[in-house]
Amino acid sequence: LQATANAMEYSTGDFSFKYSDDWTEINETDLEHAGAKFFQNKNNVTIEYYNVTSSADSIKEISQGILTSAQGKGAYVELVETITLDGRNSSNILLEDSEGDYVRYVSMFSDGELYVFKITGNSENSVNSQDIENTINTADIK
Repeated sequence: LQATANAMEYSTGDFSFKYSDDWTEINETDLEHAGAKFFQNKNNVTIEYYNVTSSADSIKEISQGILTSAQGKGAYVELVETITLDGRNSSNILLEDSEGDYVRYVSMFSDGELYVFKITGNSENSVNSQDIENTINTADIK
């Protein structure tokens, strides 16, 4: 994180990440992902974190599932790429949903566990902001 921001840490099981202390934990529910944690940053971007057990064989298979589901709901695919996080191939997917909001999925996969940041904002820039990039880059699977 930037030296000017105080970092908070979220840790659960084998996964942790650091986030800016100006993020607020908010009370939201994801019916598909019980136990999901939600944060909101100063730009009113919602950052959801969840993890699930997955029978997928690869991050590409997981990405395809996200894309198929999103396109079935009318989303437009802006970007699909493989990035490296914590020394692992991870996926970065940017979608524009049918309401015009931007949804970014950053997914990490290890030993049958899928760790996902789902970031929702009103513009492409808002879901790619520096504080979000800083947080994603601290993601660590033990």
